[in-house]
Amino acid sequence: NQVERVVSVKVVEPYLLNALQPVGLVLLYVHNGSGATSPALVARVVEILHGYYLPDGTRVPGYKAAGVQVNVAAATETPVPIMAVLTARPGYLHADLVAAATLSIASYLLLLGIGEPAVMAEVVTLAMEVPGTANFILAPGQVDVAAPSSVKLMPGLFTIT
Repeated sequence: NQVERVVSVKVVEPYLLNALQPVGLVLLYVHNGSGATSPALVARVVEILHGYYLPDGTRVPGYKAAGVQVNVAAATETPVPIMAVLTARPGYLHADLVAAATLSIASYLLLLGIGEPAVMAEVVTLAMEVPGTANFILAPGQVDVAAPSSVKLMPGLFTIT
C-alpha cells in the first residue's frame, strides 16, 4: 500500500499583502513531496481542519479558529530544468558523476518548501560536492527560479553533459 501524506504546507494571509482582503481569510497550500498531490489528500486536510464525524456519529473537532475561512488547495507544481556541463576528474566515470549530480540536485529541489526559490548557486555547489567532479558549469540563462507562495518547484528535465 502507498500512503500519501502532506510533506509541505504554506499558509498565506492575503490581508497581510493587501489590506483590502478580508482579515479572516487564510489560504493553505499543501504538497505531498513527490508530485501530483491528489484531491483526496486535499479533501482530508479540509476534513481535519474543519472537523468531521466518525461513522458512529462521534464528532471530531477541527483545528481552525471560529470565524476564520481557510481555503485549502494543492500547490501548483513548476518544473525547474537544469542544463549544465560537468567535467570529471581523471579516473572517474562521467556517467556516474552525472547520475550522482542529478540525484543530488533533484533531492534539493524536492526538499524545497512551497514558495521557496531554487538558487542556482546551490545547484552548482551540490554538483561540485560529488566526489570526482572537477567542474560544473550551468548553461547561459540558468538563473535562480522564484516561486510564488502557491507554487512548489519540482525537478524538471536535466540535461547534464
